[in-house]
Amino acid sequence: MAGSAGTAIRVLGRVVKAGYAEGEALVSPDPVGFLGGVDPDTGVIIEVGHPLEGECVAGRVLVFPTGKGSTVGSYTLYRLARSHLAPAAIINAEADPVVAVGAIIAEIPMVDQVDISRIHSGDGVRVRDEEIMIWRGGTPMAELEELKALIPEFDEIQDPELRAKVLAVWEEGMALGGWTVKGLAEIPFTLLADDVDVTFIEHVRTVCRICIATEQVLADAYGDRVHVDRDTLVAGALLADVGKLIEYRREADGKTVFSDWYRYLRHPFTGVAMAYKHGIPERILHVIATHAWEGDKFKRQPESIVFHHADFIDFDLARFK
Repeated sequence: MAGSAGTAIRVLGRVVKAGYAEGEALVSPDPVGFLGGVDPDTGVIIEVGHPLEGECVAGRVLVFPTGKGSTVGSYTLYRLARSHLAPAAIINAEADPVVAVGAIIAEIPMVDQVDISRIHSGDGVRVRDEEIMIWRGGTPMAELEELKALIPEFDEIQDPELRAKVLAVWEEGMALGGWTVKGLAEIPFTLLADDVDVTFIEHVRTVCRICIATEQVLADAYGDRVHVDRDTLVAGALLADVGKLIEYRREADGKTVFSDWYRYLRHPFTGVAMAYKHGIPERILHVIATHAWEGDKFKRQPESIVFHHADFIDFDLARFK
């Protein structure tokens, strides 16, 4: 994938210490030793002649081939973490035991078996377990905040880990489809009907809010006799159409058309594929997979039933106005 600013690159590695972190990349072509190489009181690399000499590791995603030096280096990492001077995450080509133990006891997300040549100092990097997302030349936070402002219903997901995963699926869809946040706001709701004056984002948000309202009515009316898991419903509503980010493409004149993907796979399939990669639970994958006519021959679970009908309320009203 091209390395232009704002373009996300996805890399997978091996989890040494699971977790989530993001920050600016600090990349060394040489191994890093923490005992005697990093000042535990400042977080600054003090090894004379090291490529990163004088750089502070605090809050940055530290990328280097492997560790070196005394086993006491593990405790140095722990001290850095206790002083809030540790790296946000560590990425290695090959982990050595000293750094691995230090990351584990200091609870620093760490991944290895990564081609670190794909990451440059100054890149924005997000680590989530084995997945690494890289943004050339800066952090993705501005675009992420714009996406959350465009679709505030992300915050309706109560589980913060699930919310982060749902956002990550959207980010990958945008990267694969070449969409900006501004571009998202201009996608039409559907290409299957003419003269539709509802946008894709309006549809996603409206259906999500219909689902939330429906769940509340059902809870008030029936109590425990009908159980709809709210986070499953909201996450499913926000992800059901995410596959459209690669099902559609924008031409040079700004017109949105079907991409080549549409010849082979509709958005329920591509949506499930992207969501699965990001660890979205099976119950939410079910909503994505069964929400449209592809699910008509399958027994829908309660959350999929609610979303399916909410989706077609909005679709039919927009199509048959």
